[in-house]
Amino acid sequence: MSNISKVTRRIAWSRYVTIVTVAICLIFAGASLVPGNTHIPVIMFTCIGIVVLSAFYYSPVAVSVDCRYVTIRRLLTPKRIAISDIAKVRLFQSTMDVRVSGSAGFFGYYGWYHNREIGRYFAYIGKWKDTFLIELKSGRKYVISCNQPEVIVKCIMDGISHQSEPHHVDKTER
Repeated sequence: MSNISKVTRRIAWSRYVTIVTVAICLIFAGASLVPGNTHIPVIMFTCIGIVVLSAFYYSPVAVSVDCRYVTIRRLLTPKRIAISDIAKVRLFQSTMDVRVSGSAGFFGYYGWYHNREIGRYFAYIGKWKDTFLIELKSGRKYVISCNQPEVIVKCIMDGISHQSEPHHVDKTER
């Protein structure tokens, strides 16, 4: 994997995420225009600002893999996971997940979720199909979606196997 350049796949939104995001943004915009008490718009803008900033902070845009990291590109800041910290990775189709905290469609699905099969995990999802699971050596789990997740999973697996290979040093005597 060290001689392979970075591989990136976009995290596409489902139709539901698009509708929820547009609807909530329109509701926020309409609510901020409420005439009357001047304190309501200030309070409303503050609440809207907090919600939108947190959405921008966590909302996944793309996932990329290079020889050292899996990077989840978010709207404001990237989340990097070292390949050396990954114990397992596999394609994953979740069912009956329960949101513990986070977003259930506003700028994607992100936050803490729980699933009977894998337990608690952090999600970075645009669509529930095309997801994969990363399990860290620490026990922390991430479920991530992207276009062509099998390509990302293969790159991560290649990175894990490359890091676990012993590095041979040529010890020729002179």
